[in-house]
Amino acid sequence: MIKVAACQYHIDLLTSWDAYAEHLTELCEAAAGQGAELLLLPEYAGLVLTGQLPEAQRSDLHGSIAGIQPLLPRWLALCESLAKRLQIHLQPGSVAVLDDDGLYRNRAWLFGRTAAWAARTS
Repeated sequence: MIKVAACQYHIDLLTSWDAYAEHLTELCEAAAGQGAELLLLPEYAGLVLTGQLPEAQRSDLHGSIAGIQPLLPRWLALCESLAKRLQIHLQPGSVAVLDDDGLYRNRAWLFGRTAAWAARTS
């Protein structure tokens, strides 16, 4: 039996990477500290990264999704490091990712203690 933690992620528009990283780290540490082995965040939780974009880009959905693409590798690295350090499985929500064919598709990752997996939905 495993202990699961699911949270209703409050989407504050955190305006700096450091504020976002601290927020996510605190959530994960709190869950792990209560014995959670699997932490689940909601769909599109990755869109909170839009808080780091200029206001004009944040108010445009397509512009926001395009604007966060360069932030995704850093987000994924943070999630991977939290899962490994805290020895948990982390599903940090999903985000639209630009695929090689030029289309955006919703993608969700599952980070384990030693590995990561990605799932794509159309």
